[in-house]
Amino acid sequence: MKKTSKLKHLVQTQNLEFLMEAHNGLSAKIVEETGFKGIWASGLSISAAMGVRDNNEASWTQVLDVLEFMSDATSIPILLDGDTGYGNFNNARRLVKKLEQRQIAGVCIEDKVFPKTNSFINGNAQPLASRWIDRNRSFFFVVRNRTFDQVALRKQELVSRMNHLQTARQEADQYPSRYEALTVINAMKDRHTVQLATTGITGRELYEIEDSPNNLYMVGSMGCVSSFGLGLALTQRNNNKDIVVIDGDGSVLMRMGSLATNGTYSPPNMLHILLDNNAHDSTGGQSTVSHNVQFVKIAASCGYVQSIYTHNLAELQWAMEEWKRTKGLTFLYMKISKGYREQLGRPQIKPFEIKQRLQSFLRNDPPEGGQYEKRQEEYFA
Repeated sequence: MKKTSKLKHLVQTQNLEFLMEAHNGLSAKIVEETGFKGIWASGLSISAAMGVRDNNEASWTQVLDVLEFMSDATSIPILLDGDTGYGNFNNARRLVKKLEQRQIAGVCIEDKVFPKTNSFINGNAQPLASRWIDRNRSFFFVVRNRTFDQVALRKQELVSRMNHLQTARQEADQYPSRYEALTVINAMKDRHTVQLATTGITGRELYEIEDSPNNLYMVGSMGCVSSFGLGLALTQRNNNKDIVVIDGDGSVLMRMGSLATNGTYSPPNMLHILLDNNAHDSTGGQSTVSHNVQFVKIAASCGYVQSIYTHNLAELQWAMEEWKRTKGLTFLYMKISKGYREQLGRPQIKPFEIKQRLQSFLRNDPPEGGQYEKRQEEYFA
């Protein structure tokens, strides 16, 4: 069995405790003859054996020389402590190539700043990967290509979703401003509602109308707001949370395939509202091609339970009231006028803070002071 295959077996069976530290050819041979299944090539021990600090003072080429002796002396897999990848992507990529040439089974790269600092300074041990996962921190392993066998995907039942209600254009459009439409939408929310605004002017105007812990203003990621809404709706459908996605024509046109995915999963607690002004207002007012697209028919064909054309603000409000009563994945479409208010500000709250307070809202943690209606400056007081 190849060394990489042996490492694969240890990882898949979660038997990494059968690895033992080594720092040169002799100690690696002792590890193998003692009966351990794999070798941990410790950056700390290799550095110490060279008489230098565990602070990337030993170059990666010097470490390679040590590993070559370790690999020649043993037949069990070696997993290298690759520190931070030695500075940048190119160094890490070349390191992996050279490790493959020396039959090193894998390398673990830490989520630290180069040059790395030893984990045991001031008594602060480096957390294991499982602890990084628990803390929602990033980490990754780099292993040789084809180390892991293919895994059969979980079989998914293909469910056909059918549209039950489709309302086409029947009268003249009112063409309200986006601000007026958002005011109506915002007035319909309650403490069980999450509002997701697509990137650009939509989020900025919603922020000015009312900033709330249950609002999320998409930053960048144009076209992704309904996909984000889908994931949120699926995870919150048993938590009595309604997800209202406020989209734009340019955004939907960019990722129309997301409509089919939304329709297939069909979360009953998701309302998708498209405000169409036939323009990219956020980037200068360039025209979109929405005038040539039948969004209501497309959403219905993709499996939205209801797909409704609303002609004015009164119909928009009525449709939202009906959805709150009946639920089911619903698509509401309304044409709005181009442009936006002069001197429109931007959210005075950082994206990560918006994320954190939304997470708190979803956990039903009340803002400080216990008042749901408190504004953001009180919320972060």
